[in-house]
Amino acid sequence: MLDLTESEPSADENDRASSITERLLADAEAKVRALAQQDEVHEDFDGKHCVDCSAAIPEIRRRPVAEGGHGKVRCCDCQTVIETRKKFFAV
Repeated sequence: MLDLTESEPSADENDRASSITERLLADAEAKVRALAQQDEVHEDFDGKHCVDCSAAIPEIRRRPVAEGGHGKVRCCDCQTVIETRKKFFAV
């Protein structure tokens, strides 16, 4: 019969791998959360209208994050298009 115990990783190796994976995931999540808390900046943003289609952006969406808003410079429709492109075309 074949003895697989020598070729399988030990419990300690699995624990270390799990620990490293958890730490990397936590770091990535922290970076994403930090980015989400930053206001977007665009040279063409006039403070009220989408930089892509010129549609009016609701106040809560354009208000700075520090003031309880979202700090965005694009309307929801244009932002959705950008996110969809990134998702499917890795732009």
